[in-house]
Amino acid sequence: MPMHQVRVLTINAGESTETTLYRLEKGWTLRFVLGASLHAKTVRLFCNHPQDKSVPFDRLSFYELAWRNPSGMKNDRVDVFAEIPINCAGSFNFFFTIDGSEDHRNPNGAGCFLVEPTLSVGSNDKEITLDCIQSQSVVTKLLGPLNEWKGRLRVAMETGYNLIHFTPVQELGISNSAYSIRNQLRLNPLYYEKGKQNSLDDVEDIVRMMKKEWQVLSLTDLVYNHTAKDSPWILEHPESVFNLDNSPHLKPAYLMDRIFHHFSLQVADGKWEAKGVPPKIDKESHLQLMEGILLTDVFPQFNLYEFYTVSEETILKEFRRAIEDNRLVQQGEKELIIKQDKNYRRLKSTVDMETVLRLYNTDSDDDNRPGALNRQERITRCCVSLREKLEELNNEKKRELDVHIGVAVDNFLANVRWRFLAPDGPKIGTVTDEEPLMFGYFVIPSIVKDHI
Repeated sequence: MPMHQVRVLTINAGESTETTLYRLEKGWTLRFVLGASLHAKTVRLFCNHPQDKSVPFDRLSFYELAWRNPSGMKNDRVDVFAEIPINCAGSFNFFFTIDGSEDHRNPNGAGCFLVEPTLSVGSNDKEITLDCIQSQSVVTKLLGPLNEWKGRLRVAMETGYNLIHFTPVQELGISNSAYSIRNQLRLNPLYYEKGKQNSLDDVEDIVRMMKKEWQVLSLTDLVYNHTAKDSPWILEHPESVFNLDNSPHLKPAYLMDRIFHHFSLQVADGKWEAKGVPPKIDKESHLQLMEGILLTDVFPQFNLYEFYTVSEETILKEFRRAIEDNRLVQQGEKELIIKQDKNYRRLKSTVDMETVLRLYNTDSDDDNRPGALNRQERITRCCVSLREKLEELNNEKKRELDVHIGVAVDNFLANVRWRFLAPDGPKIGTVTDEEPLMFGYFVIPSIVKDHI
């Protein structure tokens, strides 16, 4: 049991300390005092640390702390304080208001504090402080069936470690990455003993044995944003992950992914055999020919740059109409740039028309400001000058995208090289629907897969 301590935290008007770590221990007392900026204010202080350890913790459940005034003085609040007896571990929040409200979404100040857990091992619950932890991480998927874990984990115990960190023990997804979880509620079948379908309860038996007999604690992490792309949860709740509706910036990347997918199907069908790329990939020259096909025959037909460029005709029509309507210029930017369409639609990016009018609706003979003899000639010359600038901006986007496509093709071929040619790779051999040149990045729901 730690020695009782009182830790003082001073709160100040308009101050948020949520990025500051305050470490406390169970059995201590956290005392809040008012900074000078709050002495003349009516401060209401709220916290979500349970008042009693028997009360379940609720992150959004706050209660108001009572201020104490030992001196009883009404004209001086220098000794006013409020306290929280620390009785449970975890991270907790506090906030205060000076307008009489109790809404945690609009505080005058806020912060958080961390209460360290009390760790114990052995049959007599010997306490271990956090400073004494000696931890070793293991890649759980490499431990084998559960009945083989004890022998492999014993090494850590006998070399002095008192905590073993396990990567997630749940069923992994198609990538078999240690943190890519397919089913968060099911034990990875890799750990099943022969003739037995083990469960998470069996893992619990092992870690309990470690704690009691070996005096070794255990820890595992579960990262929900690493959910495997073939998890049924994703297909049931596509709104919970990045998709083309909530993340339209992914549209070009998605289309690129499908371009590679269909190119792989074409190679499998022998479409590119006449250009030197057969279904059986076993030479570096095959990859070099693929690069040329992708960059000169495949990608150019999809005009991916249109997701980032403007429609010159649309902007010119708007520009001409604005001049004819004698539209006044309210403000404008220093230079003309393309403003990306937030929904990433083709040719729907735009430019700031105020800036266009300020820079190109002029009679000056300076750069980009054509002179004119009459109104129609003036408008025409202004449009010609603007068109040149729009073409320049679009071409910059095209060149930039060409670089990205080149990098994507290089990475695609690197993956193909490892899968089909590398001595330490799987050496797939022949491209098929089941064994493509490269597996797709995006998840395609089965109900629409056949149509894209």
